[in-house]
This record gives sequence, C-alpha cells and structure tokens, in this order.
Amino acid sequence: MKIQTARLELVAGTAEMFVPGCDLGPLLGCAIPESWPFANAADHLEVFRSMAETDPEWAPWFFIATDGERRLVGDGGFYGPPEDGFLMVGYEIDQAEWNKGFATEALRALSSWAFERADVGVIEAVTEPDAGSSQRVLAKAGFKPGGLTDEGLSLFSLTRSDLPD
Repeated sequence: MKIQTARLELVAGTAEMFVPGCDLGPLLGCAIPESWPFANAADHLEVFRSMAETDPEWAPWFFIATDGERRLVGDGGFYGPPEDGFLMVGYEIDQAEWNKGFATEALRALSSWAFERADVGVIEAVTEPDAGSSQRVLAKAGFKPGGLTDEGLSLFSLTRSDLPD
C-alpha cells in the first residue's frame, strides 16, 4: 500500500521490513541513511513486525523523499486500529532531514488516509511538553492542543473537519 504526496511516497511496511538487519534499500527502492533504524523504530522493531503480521492495514509506514535522490527520511503510523473512533499517531524524521517539512507532509497524508474510513472520528498525538518543534508540526497538520495526559505529555487531536486542505 502506498500514499503519494508532493515530495513523499509513504509505503506501508511489511513484516520482513521490521526484522533487525533487514536490507531495506532494495525493498523500498531508495537509499537508507546510516541512522536507520531511527530511535523509536530501533526500540520497537518487534512490535512493528507483529503489527505488520497481524493487521497489515495498520502496520507502520516508511516516508521516502522523492524530491531528487529517493531516500528514507522517516517513519510513522498508527498505534493500531481505531478504538471507539479514536486513533493515536506517531512519527519520526531522520535528524538530517529535520526542518524540511517532511513530518508535516507525512502527518497530513496519514491523517487524510485514516479519515477515509468511516470508523475514524479523531486522531490523537502526544509530545513532550517542551518539544516545540513537534508541537509546531502537529499544529501545521491541523492538530489542536488538548492539555496534558495523566503521564504529563502534551495531547493534540485532529477531527475530520480540522484537516487542512
């Protein structure tokens, strides 16, 4: 499964892509940075592999830049299928690709894809309270601040009507 944006191709991951040591380049058809797996992915490869095996529709996505050399710039997706109309989204961008708009572009594309389903009413995301860059990405993607979680994280939410054009 793929989603195309102006500068990105989002590719849904398969179980084989989340095996430690997997050569992703040929599978994704792009250059893979030395920093892969990124911090979050490195800690969750087994969880991502399991998600791809049990419910491929909700497997994490790879973000591939298409504005020149095809290269992996990030990854992200949902924490699982919707529950009572709610989804939780997460993402990460290779540090070498920060401040280029890739996170906002990918987050908008994932949100639009999710809202094509009738059973999705709200998408939520959390950040550290002092993560200004992440909060700006969420705001540019249409997410609204919603206070703090019980764990002290900043909560943001997006409804179908908040989705930017």
